[in-house]
Amino acid sequence: MAIDIRDSRISLDVSTILERVDPVDIYSYYLGSNLKVNQSYPSPFRLKDENPSFRLQIGHRGDLRFSDYGLNWFGDCFDFVQKLYGIDFKECLRQIDRDLNLGLASGINIPPVRKTAAVRYAKQKSTEIRIRSRVWSNKDREYWWGRYRISEAMLDFYDVKPLTHIWINGNRMAMGSSISYSFKIGRHYKIYRPFGKKTKWMSNTKKHEIQGYEQLPHFGPLLIITSSLKDVMTLNVLGFNAIAFQSEMMIPDSSTMNELKQRFEEVVLLYDNDHTKTENPGQTMALKLCEKFNLYNLVIPEEYEDSKDVSDLVHKYGIIQGYKLLKTLIDYELCIT
Repeated sequence: MAIDIRDSRISLDVSTILERVDPVDIYSYYLGSNLKVNQSYPSPFRLKDENPSFRLQIGHRGDLRFSDYGLNWFGDCFDFVQKLYGIDFKECLRQIDRDLNLGLASGINIPPVRKTAAVRYAKQKSTEIRIRSRVWSNKDREYWWGRYRISEAMLDFYDVKPLTHIWINGNRMAMGSSISYSFKIGRHYKIYRPFGKKTKWMSNTKKHEIQGYEQLPHFGPLLIITSSLKDVMTLNVLGFNAIAFQSEMMIPDSSTMNELKQRFEEVVLLYDNDHTKTENPGQTMALKLCEKFNLYNLVIPEEYEDSKDVSDLVHKYGIIQGYKLLKTLIDYELCIT
């Protein structure tokens, strides 16, 4: 009996693959079977990863997703295979089909039987983080005011607190002598350790919680969407309203963007310009968001090569130069004369 090639092409898609294998089967094939959720591993995308930056995590929809914090790469198991081999989506489906011997591209109608993975994962309960704060010290002032001109009043306004200890699901962790801070975002926390050698960030925040959202005025002429709460505060120092989503790699809901556009006359992006990296993930995502939501994109020029974000800009060149450059970018993009 002849094979119907048209049927085989239709059958080789995400849904039919996931009828036969679980995402953890796919990760296990390429990474090995001893996988644990929320544990750091050396990145499979780089030959050397001295500070392991790769993790598997449960997404907000209960799916198993990967994060590579060194490269700012995030996604599902299909994104993972595309990144691993440098291939497009269609070739990724063919790669998985071949490697896991699913028989889909052959046109053979194999009954959908999901394999039993070597490692299973369960949807985890929300991580609980509790904090113990301390008084502000000269080290804190040297970091926030000395680098970014962010005052204690501004830090209090954004509910940033210096820490002595945190508790993660009841397990106590001392912050040690290195400065550490909690950023309260909605009902959750991001823990920031600026000089942490292994773990710089810890978080139990949710996708829908927007950094700086609660501090926004209800209406305004301009809103800048940027990369982090530190950048949000730096922009506030410069006189601009700003927010940041949980990640530069996140695509916000249309309802969120529509609300922001109704409240502010102009909404623009100011994402990292890491032009020394071929991928330049911040600008890659910025272009996608600009196209999807009809936004303007502010890009820190490459001649400021040591300043991929606005915080770096203020740190390296000072608050006056930072303001002048940003105002020039805004006037140019919005055609203000």
